Amino acid sequence: MRNGWSQVELGNREEQRENLRNQIDRDQENLREERRLEGNSRHQKEQRPEGNSGRRNQGIRGNSVFCADITEKAISERSRSGSEISGRARESLRKRADAVRFQKRMIAVIAILAVSFLVLLGSSIRAFASGRNTTEPMYQYYTSIRIESGDTLWTIADSYSEGSGMDRNEYIEEVRRINGLDSTQIHSGRYLVVPYYSQIRK
Repeated sequence: MRNGWSQVELGNREEQRENLRNQIDRDQENLREERRLEGNSRHQKEQRPEGNSGRRNQGIRGNSVFCADITEKAISERSRSGSEISGRARESLRKRADAVRFQKRMIAVIAILAVSFLVLLGSSIRAFASGRNTTEPMYQYYTSIRIESGDTLWTIADSYSEGSGMDRNEYIEEVRRINGLDSTQIHSGRYLVVPYYSQIRK
């Protein structure tokens, strides 16, 4: 819209200048014609009132200057009006761009808050579930097992240490302490007392 207005404005301005130049050319042609007539006929020049010719020339020049002033004023008024419209358009576009940037920032902040809330919620759920599992009591029991061929303290620890809160080596040391074993060697056919753990109270 701004470019379109500028082209129309320039077109009107050029047309007004062209009309002004044509008017000045016609006035100059009239002056040359009068001077030619005065040179050809001195008698006619003497009979013609000098005051009327001077006033006519002054009137022509005055009309030309008046037309030029009107043209320049009209061009200035339209240029100023176009500048005001362009300024308002730029201000409107700037405000709209600021509003769009503000909306994008708000969307980003809301997204970050939503993600943070989901992360905290997931952590709280996991903490609650973990706390619930740890608060449930584990009961320790003992049982006697017969050592089969291929059994070791490590395989026995894997089968019975679940829920004890001990790692495999700690569980093996507990089994050795209960059974009075000096080493980790065990023999098939013998019996071992091993602890096991359960949430069920017997």
